[in-house]
Amino acid sequence: QSVHTMGKGKILRIYDTKAVLENLDTGSCLLITQAKDSGARQFESFDKTNPPADLGTTTQVLPFEALFGFYDLLSGSYVALVVESEPYVSVNNIDMRKSKKVLVVPLFRSTRMLSESKQKDEDRYLQLLHMSFTEHNFFFSFTYDLTLTQQVIAKNQNQKYTLDTLWVRADHRFFWNRELVLDLITNGADEWVVPFMSA
Repeated sequence: QSVHTMGKGKILRIYDTKAVLENLDTGSCLLITQAKDSGARQFESFDKTNPPADLGTTTQVLPFEALFGFYDLLSGSYVALVVESEPYVSVNNIDMRKSKKVLVVPLFRSTRMLSESKQKDEDRYLQLLHMSFTEHNFFFSFTYDLTLTQQVIAKNQNQKYTLDTLWVRADHRFFWNRELVLDLITNGADEWVVPFMSA
């Protein structure tokens, strides 16, 4: 099958004031909460076999392939998820995918109430965001650094380089979603960071 359908290996569970990213292949999970005072997202890794006790009731479950990033809008945190992609290049150790469908959804069920004018502003922001995902081609890979040329990759084949995660090796100039995943990077949630390129 040439198109990956929704739910290739990962799910997002949305609760009232929390969210959980789960890797169905490894069982590793990431709890996301929001600090009451600052509104900053907070992250805590856990294993599926030992979940936090106070999660509450799941309000929505979304299968996805890759996390594009987080957005802070007027009503609260949103997350952009690639829910469908297709192979773009698949030779040797290179498996590059092209995103076909990106969902942008509230990260938590409980969001800030907005005035009518602010709600119109947020609706417009979301419209522009959706438009950007449909008008641009975004590419990603779980195994190959698309942000570097073959020459740079060949030159950097030392042990430290090959042990680094993809986002560490990535050229920041071509890592389009870097600012959107900085929360994950600064909290050591490397497993969830996938560099995207646009063409």
